[in-house]
Amino acid sequence: MTTIASPVQDPVRRRNGTPRRGLPRKDQNGDTLIEILIAVVLLSFAVIAVVDSLTTTVVSASSHRTQTRLTTLLKTFAEQVTSRVQVGTGYIVCGSAAAYNAAFGPSPGDGTEIPPPGYNGYAETVASVSYWVTGTAYRAGSYAPTCSTDTGLQVLTLSVAAPASAGGASDTITVIVRNPTWTASYAGT
Repeated sequence: MTTIASPVQDPVRRRNGTPRRGLPRKDQNGDTLIEILIAVVLLSFAVIAVVDSLTTTVVSASSHRTQTRLTTLLKTFAEQVTSRVQVGTGYIVCGSAAAYNAAFGPSPGDGTEIPPPGYNGYAETVASVSYWVTGTAYRAGSYAPTCSTDTGLQVLTLSVAAPASAGGASDTITVIVRNPTWTASYAGT
């Protein structure tokens, strides 16, 4: 008796050669659920890192913008104070910080507004005033916080503060002003 060898049947295919439904083919390599979850976790870490770096960049840019505005406003304020003193309208004999603040307050319409337009909420003040005290043969002249006799030189400490919405930062600068009408000799100082 001779036996006829039957062709080897592929368990995935039917006898007519069509693939069976629901059974995987041997040549299919799919991703498992664990592999997909690991990929999603890794991608989420990458997204979090990108979002964090963008947030840091935005905060840093805002801080730099505020500091630049403070510096610009402070320099503008110092230039306006010194120019008013030089033309003879800004020097106050034995003037206090409060007297200078009243003198340098906003004056709308004359082109010397302090603060200039576009700087709403920024506060510019004369924080302190020191007065030159003439020296003697044994001691050099220096600046004192009180004024007994005005010698024509003062040190104004100017301050600018940003509004709380802009971070509330502040900056100061020191300006030396001279009385433009002072005629006394400064010999020995």
